[in-house]
Amino acid sequence: MPDMTSADRRLRVVVDAARSDKPAQALDLALADIQDRYGADAALAVARVMKYPNKLD
Repeated sequence: MPDMTSADRRLRVVVDAARSDKPAQALDLALADIQDRYGADAALAVARVMKYPNKLD
């Protein structure tokens, strides 16, 4: 199996959280990853599209 990149590891954490019946935590992790990769404006745009009220402030 090839070595996992940091992006692969972040995705694995999100998937594991979603599978462990923690969808809010998975969403928070996914938004944090988007923010790290593309900036705060991108994460905010995704949150608004998803209508995730905790991330709209």
